[in-house]
Amino acid sequence: MDYLFPDYYRKFHCAGGGCPLTCCGGWQISIDPASLDRYRKTKGPLGARLQNEIDWREGCFRQYGGKCALLSEEGLCDLYSEGGGRKAFCTACRDFPRHLEEFKGVREVSLSLSCPIAAGLILSEKPVRFLKKSTKKRERFPFPFDRRLYQKLSGRRDRMIRRLQDRSLPVRARIEGLFPALKVPQGITPPSPPEEEMFSALERLTPVCADWRPFLQKAKRVLKGLTCGERESFRAFWPDYKTEQLLIYFLWVYYCNAVYDKEPGEKLAFSLGCTYMIRALAMAEWAGGEANLLAPSRFSREIEHSDQNLLRLQALLSDQKKFGPEIFRAMLHTL
Repeated sequence: MDYLFPDYYRKFHCAGGGCPLTCCGGWQISIDPASLDRYRKTKGPLGARLQNEIDWREGCFRQYGGKCALLSEEGLCDLYSEGGGRKAFCTACRDFPRHLEEFKGVREVSLSLSCPIAAGLILSEKPVRFLKKSTKKRERFPFPFDRRLYQKLSGRRDRMIRRLQDRSLPVRARIEGLFPALKVPQGITPPSPPEEEMFSALERLTPVCADWRPFLQKAKRVLKGLTCGERESFRAFWPDYKTEQLLIYFLWVYYCNAVYDKEPGEKLAFSLGCTYMIRALAMAEWAGGEANLLAPSRFSREIEHSDQNLLRLQALLSDQKKFGPEIFRAMLHTL
């Protein structure tokens, strides 16, 4: 078994109560069946509390004021402190923000952008490198798998990442190398940012967190009022390396999944679309005077932690009638 992972993977450490966007609130925390059974059998004061603070029908922790019932006033997990550390966690709490993509003989590991601490590592200036660790572990892979196609996709992804990391060129030129059909010819009036199409797509999705729709509504108002000069000023705050790292993140996590659905073009459209959308939402936060720019993590929670939303946005971004070349050309021009 080969494990592939970014070089910042092992640098992650939870910020606990200092996290600006806690994973212990704002969304439903589902409990896996094995942990539910273990919590049901827990004795003593902690067991009595679990009986009251778990929604046994839904299989999740109850929430009060938008936060997990087991989150202390200091922003720390009482289950962790009273239950003996990480071993007390359910699978979702123990694994977050780690993410795993499974292929035959290969596991591609990453950190999720939905955690703001992980997002800081993902969007750091140092070019990411991907490492490999091999073990003697064997597996019985339960699905049909086209190894040759996976190797072809993996090789193509490596070449795209190398091109994106050529910092001798502006990031827009690097991306144009991946999408040459989207280059705006000289002498042609640059297209306007496709923000109306972006919000139309995002508003079709089912909210995961309660504050997502208000966040989108505010972002729409802010972006509508921005001048060209203000948009250019944002470039100093959001340098090229952030766009580079963001696009590489989406390519790393999703591109090779085309081995299952044979839709690599869909994965490319999704990666570029998400990169544009996150940058636009971050610009709205910046222009709106937000102290913490959490757009990458907010976006990721809505898209990457909902299979329904993930598949829906992939389908929308690959729909030529709604997101044709002219829309992606406009996205690319804004980066």
